[in-house]
Amino acid sequence: MSPVALERFQSHLGRLTLRRRLRTPRRERAARVVDHAVPGVFRIETDDAIIHVDSAKNAGSPSAALDACFEATMAEIIDEHGFGERAAYIQTSVNPSVTVRTYQFVPPNYFTFGVKVDKTLFDGVSD
Repeated sequence: MSPVALERFQSHLGRLTLRRRLRTPRRERAARVVDHAVPGVFRIETDDAIIHVDSAKNAGSPSAALDACFEATMAEIIDEHGFGERAAYIQTSVNPSVTVRTYQFVPPNYFTFGVKVDKTLFDGVSD
């Protein structure tokens, strides 16, 4: 698959409903893919995590894609989960339940990044 085809696939992924088979036989878990407030970033929600995904092609550079994912993550933590701006920044910076993933890398600059937040971060936070 060429880098352009991979990027096009990534752009269409937001329209799909993803299903992921767990290691336990005959057990499936659905993931919802929805648009988010940050243009070009889409949000995937599973039972255990929330992931914001963007590509370098869409954002203009790998660092811009990663910045957009963090921006979307912090916006959601603030708007939907009741964290303050400072707390959201600190959580996304140092909390081990927030991880960065590279989902795709094809030279020269075709990157797809995701910022994954485990839902355990929201335990004990009231709405």
